[in-house]
Amino acid sequence: MMTPDWMLPRPPCVDGPEVDAAADALLAAVADPRITEPPGSPYPLWRLLCSLGDRGRVLLHGSTTGSITELEPRSAEDVLEFGAQRGVYASSDGIWALYFAVLDRSRYPYLHLNSCVEWGDPPQRGYFFSLDRRRVGEPWTSGWVYLLPTDGFSRQVLDVLGAGPVRSAQWVSHQPVRPLGRVAVGPEDFPFRDRVRSHDDAVVGARAAADPEGFPWLDPPAPGRTEHG
Repeated sequence: MMTPDWMLPRPPCVDGPEVDAAADALLAAVADPRITEPPGSPYPLWRLLCSLGDRGRVLLHGSTTGSITELEPRSAEDVLEFGAQRGVYASSDGIWALYFAVLDRSRYPYLHLNSCVEWGDPPQRGYFFSLDRRRVGEPWTSGWVYLLPTDGFSRQVLDVLGAGPVRSAQWVSHQPVRPLGRVAVGPEDFPFRDRVRSHDDAVVGARAAADPEGFPWLDPPAPGRTEHG
């Protein structure tokens, strides 16, 4: 399928057994309470987290809170039914989890749009991130990515992009979940921090109410311009 021009592709990075081995070493380290410092790696942290999620080793949950011992189901708000359930939400994509770990929502109380989907075989992945135009300064902070067992989670399937079903990286469990471990992260670990869009909350809210499946409710391009022109 043709990738919409508003979607960001996953950044290029080396693949292979060496990356997966480094990711497995990270998982083993953070799951062992005797180890206080994760092993060093020549690969970016987002790549290791994506390796774990891509291979179904874990699901990932980003948070600015570092003291979570058990994730409890909570009510959520979303225009789509799947995202409005009471549950524990997690991602099978490391970059998406990083976004939630480093977005400082205490300083940014506005609407934020975000998505990660995959399609095809081998899978291709696309991302979208947008914050309200009222933001002042950098909205980023340090945080944590929690590594979760996959048992008890179900996955969201979407029919979007004009190409039939695609797989969302969003999963939900209706039961409490105890993390296997956690990884400390910072804004520098989120590879799209300089490629986040801006939007007007009021405009997006009206468009979403009129067309709940019209994500991401972008402004139409000006005459003679492409979306990124």
